[in-house]
Amino acid sequence: MAASLLLATAFMLPMAVASFAAASRPNILFMMADQMRWDALGGARGAHTPWLDQIAREGVKVQYSTSSTPTCTPARAAILTGRSPWHHGMLGYGDIASRYELELPQVLADAGYRTASIGKNHFGWNQSSDTGVKHGFRQTQLYDGLGSWDSKTSGWKGEWDDYDRWFAKTMPGKDPQATLDGVDGDGWNTWYGREYVYDEQVHPTAWTGKMAVDFLRKYPNATST
Repeated sequence: MAASLLLATAFMLPMAVASFAAASRPNILFMMADQMRWDALGGARGAHTPWLDQIAREGVKVQYSTSSTPTCTPARAAILTGRSPWHHGMLGYGDIASRYELELPQVLADAGYRTASIGKNHFGWNQSSDTGVKHGFRQTQLYDGLGSWDSKTSGWKGEWDDYDRWFAKTMPGKDPQATLDGVDGDGWNTWYGREYVYDEQVHPTAWTGKMAVDFLRKYPNATST
């Protein structure tokens, strides 16, 4: 039996893990959307989400739930560590620590899983290596969306993540955040929504999905190397 894990974050952005361990170990596919309204599933308000609806039908759908920290990085720290905010130290928004005593990806790696993070995780960026902070992940392919486009230089400033670099090669000279730059100034943190100005194939969601699928195809079962 194949063994792998996938965690998806913002815009259905994933993390993936495939295992070198015994064939009896299951694949683990962990997807997290950042973020959707409660009525963004099952045809509510015109939403068409057949694959998410199938996951709900075949799994467990929770109608009422609470979060001890329903904000970005504190919630992510809880997923990363399995701890409450009073134990992982983030009661409000801020930077996730570069390392915790206990981290889920490292636990899985120590158990023989091949670990990778794909998409948005906001687990931190290593300025020295110019890559995402590993936290036990063997590889990362990140879209964090924390940089911004400088219209004066037609260039990038701030964190230049894996998606940004891919976009620059695919759409040279174009602003990846052009859809909302005119609304909030930097195109990544507003409550407004608009139709994406480029072909949907270059959207961060499409890129994340493709990278995740490529990873899972490359490591299809427990004996993949």
